[in-house]
Amino acid sequence: FRAVIAQTYRREADSFAEDSSANEEPASIAACGIASLREELAAFRKELQEIKDIQSPLVGIEQVAQYFGKSPDTIRRWVNDRAISCYKIPNNKGHTLLFSFKKLESDLEEYQQEKF
Repeated sequence: FRAVIAQTYRREADSFAEDSSANEEPASIAACGIASLREELAAFRKELQEIKDIQSPLVGIEQVAQYFGKSPDTIRRWVNDRAISCYKIPNNKGHTLLFSFKKLESDLEEYQQEKF
């Protein structure tokens, strides 16, 4: 992220150097460069937030059970009933269930609305 901003800054500085030979006011050139950098920074921040929303950390069944105050068997039953979704990762013993907290909350809200 910092590298992209530095690259953008260098590009703007080079552009500023090229444009300074023209008969424009230096203050207006600097203002345009700063405005452009602010727009790009806002776009990068928005994109970064979208990535963070998509990639919430995955947790195991024990952490989910502890979070909801339920047993791991209850969490497995919710998975089997399709009340919540999970990622099944194969391993030597069969598979491991991994969950995303953001997805869990939305799944449970939808399940409660359907059930009641």
